[in-house]
Amino acid sequence: MLAVFMTGIIVLCAFLLAVYQAKYRGLPQTDFKPRVLWLRALIYFCVCLIVSWAAGTMEKLLANPFVTQAQLQSRAWIIWTAGSFVLVFIAYWIVWASMTITFGRRRCLPVQICFGLVWGACTSQIFLTIWHFCGIFGWPLWGRWILGYALLSAYMGLFQDMWWDVYVVPEHDTPLSLKLKVIFSHVPNMTVCLTYLALYDNQWIFVMLQTMALTGAAIFMRFPPWWETIDVVAPRTAPGLFGLPHAAGYIGDERQPPRC
Repeated sequence: MLAVFMTGIIVLCAFLLAVYQAKYRGLPQTDFKPRVLWLRALIYFCVCLIVSWAAGTMEKLLANPFVTQAQLQSRAWIIWTAGSFVLVFIAYWIVWASMTITFGRRRCLPVQICFGLVWGACTSQIFLTIWHFCGIFGWPLWGRWILGYALLSAYMGLFQDMWWDVYVVPEHDTPLSLKLKVIFSHVPNMTVCLTYLALYDNQWIFVMLQTMALTGAAIFMRFPPWWETIDVVAPRTAPGLFGLPHAAGYIGDERQPPRC
């Protein structure tokens, strides 16, 4: 069944890439048509699944028990698990949300929830692939954690800053909120959740935590549905690594702040 499913994903990815190449190749970064954003996002989701499958991450995830009987009887595990969910909820559904601007984009909860669920499920498998890669060296757990943290931070910093926040998600930040979200949302999330994964190896719960975080992000940035006709504000960019564009955050007239 897994092979059949992944064959379908590979075919879908090839089809989406062909459509993008034929219709939208060379589109200016500032042209933020919702259907193009969805197309780019769906290609990314397919790539995440293909990488996870090719690396063996998907099989390891499917074989990983959701929770063990010993964990259910462990007070430390219960506290760690509950604490991780509370932290992610506060970090993204309260703190991240409070610093997010939407420019009056309309809320469409069914679409935004579905987008967030798929975003989280696919991205978390890339995180797990990186974590499994860090285990091939036979290092002590603390060494694996440090390497995993460094690689995940690099992936999130480079990929999110220079592609996802530039070509997929509409503008939802300011220069200040970009920095504050790293400090109060992204760093606590990755620090606590990666430690939890290292200590207990609850891969399904790790996926749930990251999916909860990104579902909140999709809802509170009000990611537009693909049929949206209202203009979507493209992210403001600035030259970054190697001169490539990176997300720089909205700078506007303070007398006319963007609508939240």
